[in-house]
Amino acid sequence: MGISFDDGPLPSSSTKLYEFLQANKQRATHFFIGVNILQNPNEFMMAFETLQDDIAVHTWTHPHMTTLSNMDVLAQLGWTMEIIHNSTGGRLPKYWRPPFGDSDNRVNAIAKEVFGLKTIIWNQDTEDWSLSTNGTTSQQINASMTTWLTGPKVPGLNILEHELTDDTVQMFIDAWPVIKENGWNTISVAEMDGGAPYQNSPSSSGNVQPAANIVRPFVSVAQPSSTSSSSSSSSSSVPSSLTSATSTAGTTTSSSIAQSLTDTVISTSTGPNPSSSTSASQSQTTSSASRGTYWSWCSTLAIVVPSLWVLS
Repeated sequence: MGISFDDGPLPSSSTKLYEFLQANKQRATHFFIGVNILQNPNEFMMAFETLQDDIAVHTWTHPHMTTLSNMDVLAQLGWTMEIIHNSTGGRLPKYWRPPFGDSDNRVNAIAKEVFGLKTIIWNQDTEDWSLSTNGTTSQQINASMTTWLTGPKVPGLNILEHELTDDTVQMFIDAWPVIKENGWNTISVAEMDGGAPYQNSPSSSGNVQPAANIVRPFVSVAQPSSTSSSSSSSSSSVPSSLTSATSTAGTTTSSSIAQSLTDTVISTSTGPNPSSSTSASQSQTTSSASRGTYWSWCSTLAIVVPSLWVLS
């Protein structure tokens, strides 16, 4: 059973959850919203540093991702990747969960090809987020949890739960005895997937490989030459640097070139000391030059992302 929570970090509810996880020595994956990290650095550091739990991406402002332009998808994922990177000693998350489960091939491709993110959904939904709007009740959630937890162990459980309010956290706490009574092996989502929670570190306490060592250096993307031959004119929307890379370098792919662009944001960040409780807030004080680089990066990606679709 993969243990994970969405929408944190938040005052009160997240603290209540983290204290329970700590008391029960339970590791979890937290799909965090970027602005919540910015506004609640103490809760963030409790999850990352005290619990040493897995930190994952849940976008910057929790939008419906399939309604966004390519550029807005990049911003939602990119800003969240950056604040996590800057607040965890340079770690690059490996997993993200789309808000409302709203994703498609286009959004998944941007997440994977540009940021190296793996999309995580769920196989059971408590709908606990709707407790505050009377969309569901604690009785209904308890009944559903009992059904799932007393049911088959195969293929396993990945239940959608939230650290959104004290009530949503209480639903997990109430289900805990049933989880243990039925012999579930409770692990984080990253452990369930059989890998590390980060692209460049095995855990929230393990060694970190600098981002510059795992992503390619930034490459400028040139527009296709106007003198292209007729045989290549049909792919004129593909930048020449991409077409040449895929045709002349057997080991270089559109994926590796696209992922290299991540370094423009990540490598220009100073990365505050993760031991500081204000590190999440400090990560937003990067220089104007860095921000200028970010927008240059986005402009380049406006060319690259459509090209990925042509190449695929």
